[in-house]
Amino acid sequence: MSLIQLGALLNSRLSPADPFPVDLSVLTDADVEVLNSKVQRQLGYEFVSDGLPDPETEFRAEELTEELDRRDAGALAAAAPAAAVVDGRLRRVLGVQQRAVQSLGMSGSRP
Repeated sequence: MSLIQLGALLNSRLSPADPFPVDLSVLTDADVEVLNSKVQRQLGYEFVSDGLPDPETEFRAEELTEELDRRDAGALAAAAPAAAVVDGRLRRVLGVQQRAVQSLGMSGSRP
């Protein structure tokens, strides 16, 4: 169990005084998501209790958003070649179907 997971069991928020990782890129996806959840809860708590969030909490929320966006972009880039292959295969299948319909003298439109 990581320290972040242990901390999640003890407190559902991450106050500005609590330690925060210097490098988010070394954390697992699950740990980044736990941190994000705790910081979002802290933001909500600060809005309700103080009317404004602490600047440190805002900074942490921005850092986590950027890290999650970076990871999402990486996952999308990794998935793009596979999607292109599927798209290419689908286009070939549809082309074959269209040619078969044309060879039978049928059209896809109705009079």
